[in-house]
Amino acid sequence: MAVSLVDKIMPSNIDAEEAVLGGILIDPIAIKRVANILHPEALAITVHQHIYRAALALHSKDQPTDLMNITTFLDNHNLLEVVGGLTKLAMLVDRTVSAVNIDQYAWLVVDKFVRRELIKAGNDIVQLGYETSSELGAILNKVEEKIFALNKYKEERQKAIQPLSEYCGELWRYLDEIEEERLKTANYFPEISTGFYDLDDLLGGGFYRGELIVIGGRPGSGKTALACALGYNIASLPTNGRVLMFSMEMPGRDLAARLIALESGVSVKDIRKVNLAGKYEVLASALGKVSDADFWIDESLEPSPLEIRSRVREFVCERGPLGLVIVDYLQLMVNSADENVVNKISEITRQMKILAREVDVPVLLLSQLNRGVEARTNKRPSLSDLRGSGGIEQDADVVLGVYRDDYYNPDSPDRGTAEIIALKGRNSGTGTVKLLFDAECCRFRNIYKLGQLAR
Repeated sequence: MAVSLVDKIMPSNIDAEEAVLGGILIDPIAIKRVANILHPEALAITVHQHIYRAALALHSKDQPTDLMNITTFLDNHNLLEVVGGLTKLAMLVDRTVSAVNIDQYAWLVVDKFVRRELIKAGNDIVQLGYETSSELGAILNKVEEKIFALNKYKEERQKAIQPLSEYCGELWRYLDEIEEERLKTANYFPEISTGFYDLDDLLGGGFYRGELIVIGGRPGSGKTALACALGYNIASLPTNGRVLMFSMEMPGRDLAARLIALESGVSVKDIRKVNLAGKYEVLASALGKVSDADFWIDESLEPSPLEIRSRVREFVCERGPLGLVIVDYLQLMVNSADENVVNKISEITRQMKILAREVDVPVLLLSQLNRGVEARTNKRPSLSDLRGSGGIEQDADVVLGVYRDDYYNPDSPDRGTAEIIALKGRNSGTGTVKLLFDAECCRFRNIYKLGQLAR
């Protein structure tokens, strides 16, 4: 007869908990091996939590965690009798032969803790299902948050502290794999070319997997056009991989019109107004090329960062690796009801950085600039112009600003060009490159082509 879920005992490993505590009591350096693995709440028994907290408190003050010190600490905090007195502590010492396997025991404790958290999350999810007064979308977001919160324990387990030699070996294996790929494919490179020579040079070869790249610009500056151009360039090269764009501001059909305008040179305005006399042939040719690009669009309105992570992971599982993820744009993921917008932006950029790392893909995140830019004489963007710049500066590997002088000065001698300013480059530095920009067809082009003027 099956046991009812109600009657089941929550998972725990009391023997492993006692082995960890006993190891801490008999070995003065054992606490150092588990302090970053195990937190007090992971222990199932409250008495064990008190003893472990005492050990952590002593460790934080560089004091030994032996039997005498822990006994004294607990007594001073009126907890000695609560944990069972000296008898309990002596029992832990007597049952422990050695602390040699203490880190493995700690992971056994964490394993049971995560299972308890999974059960709690499951119960919470069941309760959420009964909240019929709440919108389904909000409920599903809460469910996803609970699942992702559990997933972090897996990531922490996989990223236990390793010696430098382990990462040197990992780097060597990576270099060896790249060299093998180059022998198979003549033009294989680990970086992903943007299709713009000077920009590639500025970024150390292009975009790199696992990096978060932020493009900042004022409305109408061309940041979405640049993102589309970068995505189209990358999606058009089979060695780069497919591109997935989350377009919260613009429907997929409008993005298609932009890409066809970019490829054909026919203005977006003419395409939207169906002013196509004498242009059908060039449009048909462009339509074929754009359709062949491995470019995918998700036009969902206001997906949460967790939803984006979930959809990207699902996409990769179903269709294979990505060469670029584009998110247009950051501020549309900030709920107007959020009390602390800066903290919310920091949370979003952190989630996008995690996405880049977990799927091993460059993530291109678009962001609005503050209105303060308009009040300055020099309107070129700076890092401080990014809304919620603290989180962006911290998480982004690369920050690019878009500046067009003719946007502010119609008679500018630089009319028809755009400056792409690298405001931050964690591994590449800063600088500025210029590209040709045709605003009517949202087209960016190289000014120089392999050292020659491309005008």
